[in-house]
Amino acid sequence: MSQSWIDQAERDLEVAHHLAAHAFHEWACFTAQQSAEKAIKAVRLSLGTPIETIKKHEMSELLAQIPALHPRPDPRLTKADLLDAHVQRARYPGYRGQGPDAPSRTYRAVDSAGAIVIAEAVLAFCKPLHAQIQTFWTTL
Repeated sequence: MSQSWIDQAERDLEVAHHLAAHAFHEWACFTAQQSAEKAIKAVRLSLGTPIETIKKHEMSELLAQIPALHPRPDPRLTKADLLDAHVQRARYPGYRGQGPDAPSRTYRAVDSAGAIVIAEAVLAFCKPLHAQIQTFWTTL
């Protein structure tokens, strides 16, 4: 079941790249956040965490148990919480503190590039960890 979350995280990241390339920077940021969220949830689900307990979007909360599970978590994961801002700000006017402007008018290439880099780091960390956990479960 959790492999489908990794699969969708990869697809979301691919879509984020496509959106950024076509200057849909707000949607690229949101989709990058979704990719990272799904990658983390895949790891948590593979560990037996009930989906009801991880129906949230905050990266810091989703990542809370990962350091205890991995001896050397990727230091780039500390930036994952920067993706939280895109859950609302990328979709609704006025959330960026720049007046009532639509996100399409306030997001730039630098925003989507930064969000994509973070999402790539999260997926690069979570994908092999997920695979290791899946392998562990199949050897029992």
